[in-house]
Amino acid sequence: MIANKMVYNSAIVKSVDWVAENWDYFNPLNKDPFPVKIKNKSFAELTLVILLGLKYKTSIPEQVTAVLEKLNEKVLEVVKNPLFYEDFFINPAQFKPLDVALILCSLVNPDDLLLKKMLRKAYDRGLFTPVVASTFRVYESDYLLALCGIKEFPDEEKTAIAMKTVLGGEFLNMVSMNRPEEYELTHILFYLSDWGKDDISRFISQDRLKLVKEALVLLTGKNLLLKNNDLLSEYIMNMCDLNMDHAVLELAYARLMESQREDGVFAAAAYTYESKLGAEIFKNMDPYKTDLILHYHTTFVGLMASFTYLDKYN
Repeated sequence: MIANKMVYNSAIVKSVDWVAENWDYFNPLNKDPFPVKIKNKSFAELTLVILLGLKYKTSIPEQVTAVLEKLNEKVLEVVKNPLFYEDFFINPAQFKPLDVALILCSLVNPDDLLLKKMLRKAYDRGLFTPVVASTFRVYESDYLLALCGIKEFPDEEKTAIAMKTVLGGEFLNMVSMNRPEEYELTHILFYLSDWGKDDISRFISQDRLKLVKEALVLLTGKNLLLKNNDLLSEYIMNMCDLNMDHAVLELAYARLMESQREDGVFAAAAYTYESKLGAEIFKNMDPYKTDLILHYHTTFVGLMASFTYLDKYN
């Protein structure tokens, strides 16, 4: 059980309310002069927040579940709007990252026939092929398509591809990993464990699994010191998905909650975005929108870490 569960529940209510209040900024059909790339990316990420939140709905406050269900209705309304789906069939280059939104929305709403037709049509046209054909992106694409029943992804293929990523490196250690490699590790573990449903010892050796768990402890500690809420949240999810019990996990989640702003935002570490503030998109942008662009992602990931952590200790 979690000693501070009431405090944590109150915190995620604030965060999910912040998301709902800012829905218009995440809606790709909104005509607000907001960067399209950010709008599409945040929309795709929001579908994952909804998917994980509803997956763990028995472990989170009913108030949060109710907000997520309303957000799902809004997302579904967007995805089924011809203004949304006809555009990426006409202009395939506009499909990324909305392909992820389409897949995840279909997983939240598995009985929706229109979504199934859209998925099949997009797959038949090759729209799910990764733009950057890295090993990690190939795994991600195959995993997501298998989840929604579009293609097969056998266990032996999962292992073979995963071991070609950073997961199979000779020196899986915080000393040698840069930030992109850390993100690759966290996401491969999300997919290989199927968000905690699968025991990844089915896919990798016990020795490799031991090394992975040791690395997660070290990397979590490193990002605690760096106050990187993004990676910290992802490592919290990884440790929960791998059913790890370690003091650093409890400390990491406590620190994440302590970092939450009064408005519900989990702020990004300044060093991760300071160099971007001179970019064209921020010129003449009002402070509220700038703040939203800089911190929406860490707020989404912080919420997902909360759903996962509260489920583990429910």
